Amino acid sequence: MKAVTSKDIIGLAEKLNSDSKVDFENFDPGKKILEQGLDSLDLSRLLFEIEEKFQITFPDDEFSVAEWDTINKIVEKVNALRQTS
Repeated sequence: MKAVTSKDIIGLAEKLNSDSKVDFENFDPGKKILEQGLDSLDLSRLLFEIEEKFQITFPDDEFSVAEWDTINKIVEKVNALRQTS
């Protein structure tokens, strides 16, 4: 199984927010998502899309903005969950 990359997740975010003015070309996977133009609703939608696309379920007890605040953290969690499923 191919590992999920930051490019994969940024691509999903761009698809979900195609009408926004967020600069996805220069989106920094190590910088906080909410500081790059997306809001908490965008982040929630992105996480639900990731669950559906990669057929994983994020544990409810890990759902906090601090745990999911960068694309790099999301990639790390997605790949870890995919290895255990």
